[in-house]
Amino acid sequence: MKADALQPRHKVSRYAFLAVMLGISTAVFDGIGITVALPTIGREFALSDAATTWVVNAYQLTVIAAMLPLAALGDVVGQKRLYLTGLALLASMALLSALAPSFGWVIAARAVQGLGAACVTCVNLSLIRHIVPPHKLGRAFGFNATVVALAATLGPSLAGAIISIASWQAVFGLTVIVGLCALLVGFFALPNIERGADRFDGVSALFSAAAFGGVLLGLSGLGHSWPHTLVLAFLVAGLVAGILLVNRQRGRTSPLLPLDLLGNPVFALSVGAGVCVFCAQMLTFVSLPFYLQQVLGFSVLEAGMLFAAWPLAIVCMAPLAGMLADRFPPGRLGLVGMLLLAFGLGAMAILPPHPHMADVVWRMMFCGAGFGLFQSPNNRLLIGSVPRSRSAAASGMQGTARLLGQSIGTALATMVLASGIGPAVALMIGVGVSLTGATLSIMRRGNIDVT
Repeated sequence: MKADALQPRHKVSRYAFLAVMLGISTAVFDGIGITVALPTIGREFALSDAATTWVVNAYQLTVIAAMLPLAALGDVVGQKRLYLTGLALLASMALLSALAPSFGWVIAARAVQGLGAACVTCVNLSLIRHIVPPHKLGRAFGFNATVVALAATLGPSLAGAIISIASWQAVFGLTVIVGLCALLVGFFALPNIERGADRFDGVSALFSAAAFGGVLLGLSGLGHSWPHTLVLAFLVAGLVAGILLVNRQRGRTSPLLPLDLLGNPVFALSVGAGVCVFCAQMLTFVSLPFYLQQVLGFSVLEAGMLFAAWPLAIVCMAPLAGMLADRFPPGRLGLVGMLLLAFGLGAMAILPPHPHMADVVWRMMFCGAGFGLFQSPNNRLLIGSVPRSRSAAASGMQGTARLLGQSIGTALATMVLASGIGPAVALMIGVGVSLTGATLSIMRRGNIDVT
């Protein structure tokens, strides 16, 4: 399509792009920003460190269980409608979380909030692909990766600052404000994308939710010292549901679980590498507040400020990575990014007992630079390796990879915290996960033209 054909919609597309960026930043911030408040929440409700992580677990479990079913639902009801519904749930449940009278109410609100985040996340890349001209997609995905990474890494810093002057409940107020702004802009600016399906496969959606939810509940149960029989029951139920889902989806032209896309080596390796980078990220974000505050002796405000080094590095790196992704093999860029992340996490894990803040900052900046360099090329390769007609499915899989990685990382960090062996061990596990992602990245070959 010629560039001049897009000129009449150019101004509208900018507002639509703004709505998408506000929405995804709200979903990501709400899932990760609260991590820095976990020690504070634990003290207020007299909970153990491991029990407090349910504030994150409940959110992530709902998101990952609902991601693929909602991606398929978006093709039936319309991506714009699904996106706006998700924003409404995010904002309203954030308000309920802030006003919750007990920890149980917080967890319930967070679970429903995760449903809203799934609505927003599953169509994120697909909306961008319909808003932005093809020749600008590399930069658009780079900017999107920057926003996601900033929301994920600047979130703890903002939360730390808010808690230092107010309370942990006030953190949810930011979600309410930004979510409502995204809802308002999106209502008027987002395009009505042609629907790609007439029917919703409810049985497959149920199998998908049971598969992801069962496995992740089982992993979370290990970290929370649930009875082994209960953990095994969840894992077996999840695996059985997964087998049933795979069998049901075979041969379908537009499957809920895009097995045909996973048959593409470039797409499959990109998804796997994405799982690794977000697993390493969440291992860090869940364990680091306890590491900084309880082991290294930093205050909540100082811990939040130290988190800012990660997004600062992303601000510098991710836009450059977006441009490089349009010119150089993304697999090589992903390799370098994952190696930088592994180095930063390893250096963080061997900090001396009483480090200066500068000792933490340069390590965090290595992590952020590596994360930022990886994201844009990986997203471009993932979305560009599939036909345009399958971009919604690819977007759903990208979101699934992110949330699956974050959920696994949270479960692993919870296990480490519950074992009492120290949060630094979680960082070392993150090093191993990052090196695995580096291996998957370099296994990809060539570049992809997104059209």
